[in-house]
Amino acid sequence: MALTRLSPDAGHFDVGRSNFRPKPDQWYQLEISSYNDLIQVWVDGKMMLEYQDPQPLSPGTIGLEGHIWNDPEVIFYFDDLAVCELGAPFAPMPTATPTPAP
Repeated sequence: MALTRLSPDAGHFDVGRSNFRPKPDQWYQLEISSYNDLIQVWVDGKMMLEYQDPQPLSPGTIGLEGHIWNDPEVIFYFDDLAVCELGAPFAPMPTATPTPAP
C-alpha cells in the first residue's frame, strides 16, 4: 500500500508505504483521514500509513485509486463511502471481523 500526493508543481509522488497487501475475495474497512497537516490511512482499525504534509492542499478535493500492478484480475469495490469534516484528530471506527467478498 502506498500513499501518493498530487502537487500542482511536482505531479504525483509517494509520501508513504506499508507492507499491507490485500487478500483476494476479502473486504476491508479502509479509513483515510486528513486533519490539519496530518494524513493517516487505517485498514480494519490499524494505522498503516501516516504523513505530515509540509504544504497541505486546500480542502475540497479527494480522489481514490486502487492499483495492483502485478495482477490484472484484481477488482476494487468501494461501498458505503462517507465523507465528513473532522473537528479533532481522527480515531478509527470499531471494526467487525473481515468477511469474504460476495
